[in-house]
Amino acid sequence: MTTKRTLPRPGITRTGALFAAACLISSVMDASAADWSASTRFSQSVEANDNRPLTSPPARETYEFASQLMLSTIARMPGWRIQADADVGYRTLAGPGADESTSPMDNGVQLRAEKIENLTRYYVSGAWRRQDATSAQIADSGIVIANGDINTYIVEAGLARTVSPLDTVTWSIQGKSVDFSSSTASSYVDSTSTGVWTRHLNPLTDVFVLAQTEWLARDDAAHTDTLFARAMVGVDARLTKQLSFKGSVGTGFQMTDQEHPTAPPGPIATSHSTGWLADIQFTYRPLVNTELSLYGARSISPSVIGEIEQRATVGVSLRQGISHSSYLSLSSELSRQTSLDGLTYDNADVFRASALYGYKLSPEWQAQVSYRYLHKSDDTGSAHSNAVFLSAVREVTILP
Repeated sequence: MTTKRTLPRPGITRTGALFAAACLISSVMDASAADWSASTRFSQSVEANDNRPLTSPPARETYEFASQLMLSTIARMPGWRIQADADVGYRTLAGPGADESTSPMDNGVQLRAEKIENLTRYYVSGAWRRQDATSAQIADSGIVIANGDINTYIVEAGLARTVSPLDTVTWSIQGKSVDFSSSTASSYVDSTSTGVWTRHLNPLTDVFVLAQTEWLARDDAAHTDTLFARAMVGVDARLTKQLSFKGSVGTGFQMTDQEHPTAPPGPIATSHSTGWLADIQFTYRPLVNTELSLYGARSISPSVIGEIEQRATVGVSLRQGISHSSYLSLSSELSRQTSLDGLTYDNADVFRASALYGYKLSPEWQAQVSYRYLHKSDDTGSAHSNAVFLSAVREVTILP
């Protein structure tokens, strides 16, 4: 099927957009009049993994040592709230399965300004993050395609307005640009617009309607563009003192155009799909220190590397407080992922399970030990990994 391309490809001037957001934020900051607060967070961790990239055959043992320092500052002025966050992390890998192409640095910065009026709250933000591609893909889909690092630039603006005692309207627009240090994945830009109307039925129940459009353009040889449209209706309710529910259902549509470069200007191959969407979660708190969550979701969206996926997920998590200074967390999740553009795979099933024990050593220091299991089955076969994770975290309030 051939059609004519009539819409321009979206684009973001990354440096200019972030600079504009920073200038806007700095223009409203008056240090002498601001109420400042600041905090830091330092973490040191080690992880032993028998198949970190989740490949078959296994990549053998890997030992990851990571350090991260985070700084968060907030300035409050009449009608304004300004927040600036920055973090820097460094990792080293050792062992026979260590990947030399893994990025050693994870760092980022975010600036956000909020203008608060009687009935309306406006905000604008800009962010940049560099992260290790392997870790990002394992956390997202469990399928590792790109290596090296991922650079993500985000500019966002929005508002929330109370239009009546019972009704609230929110709207946001976000532009994102993602590029890779590896040639195994194609850079892309993504723009998303979201509108939500919320009706407060009573103090315990809200209903809402969501409409969203998203446009993703990949810088690949085929010049692939994808348009998403989503519409959902949902409810957020506290059913009893112990049980709460939040869920939404709706429909989603995606259309992908590929302009083949073989015969300039090239024909355009078009594919599309429509499916139902859902995002449901039950939270049960039978005791003060016990929280059980059951959730399920079905989505049509891009993965962290821009692969268009249909994903269905079900999961359960339990957090149990043992004492005032310790807790135990258990979770498991099963997801089925279907690639809608078939660039790298067709179908994949991913199962995750973890157990974590946390202990508060002092008012500033916390320690965690966890075990994580991950299993993946796709068109190429199956693979699994076992990981043990140890960390120590120190959080300090600098101001006030």
